[in-house]
This record gives sequence, C-alpha cells and structure tokens, in this order.
Amino acid sequence: MTVYQLPAKSELLDSPPPTAREAELGVICSILLEPEIIPQVAKVIREYDFHGYDTRRAYTLSRWLYRTTGNVDSKALLEALQKNDSAPFGWQKFVESIIEVMPHSQDWRRFADAVRRAAHARWMIGTLLDAVRALYHGANPQTVSVKLDRLLTRERKR
Repeated sequence: MTVYQLPAKSELLDSPPPTAREAELGVICSILLEPEIIPQVAKVIREYDFHGYDTRRAYTLSRWLYRTTGNVDSKALLEALQKNDSAPFGWQKFVESIIEVMPHSQDWRRFADAVRRAAHARWMIGTLLDAVRALYHGANPQTVSVKLDRLLTRERKR
C-alpha cells in the first residue's frame, strides 16, 4: 500500500466551501415579493442550506413572521432581525441590499435549487475532506474507505 504525504497546509484543505450568495439573496427577495411562497420554498430548502449567517437569519425570521403574522415585508423583516439578534450586524444595510436585488427575483424555484445544490456540494466536500484529513492523520484506510462507500452509496440512491 502506498502512503501519500500531504503538505501541512494545502489549497484544497483550506479553500472555502462553495456558496450561492446571489441565490440566497434571491430566495429572500422572492419571499419579500410574494410571502405566500414560503411553504413551497420550505419544501425545497431548509434554513441550514443557507451558507451566509445573514441570509439564514433572514430566511428563518421570514418563516417565523409568516407563521405568526401571515405577512412578510422588508420593514417587518428588518425589525425582526434587529430585535432577535444581539450582535450588531448591520441589518439595515443587509435589508437595503436585498431591496436592490428585488426587481430581479421573480424565479424563486431557480434560486432555491441553487441554494440546495450549493449546500449539498458543501456537505460532499466536507465529507471528503474529513476522510482526507483522517487518512493524513493516520486513520486506517480500510475504515475510511468503508465509511466513504456507505456515504456515496446512500448519495447515489437520492
């Protein structure tokens, strides 16, 4: 068996995961334009599919606003973000940036699919990088191979 040595720092291991920032903003914009789509959007993506903290919080609070008040608009979302977050994040600028994108956010399904695909890619890359790290730190290659095979087999069935 050949053992490969990886450098202590590598571009592959240290590169950021893929994101779909524009798509995440597009989903939030679509929700602000048509809040009644929230139940449909929730069937396609979950809050942890959002990579950005700001878009994840906006999505979560949009769903909460819709459930509790039946309506979501930029003013209500901004108030909820400011009220429900103790960190000084700059929510005003965030909501303003969403409003700037709004005219181009009619196709929520396309945005939601892109968010879901990016989340799935992050999961796959993370799983594979965990395996590489385990091998690098001396894990049994056969054990790692069996775990990866299970994950990939499950993935093919999706």
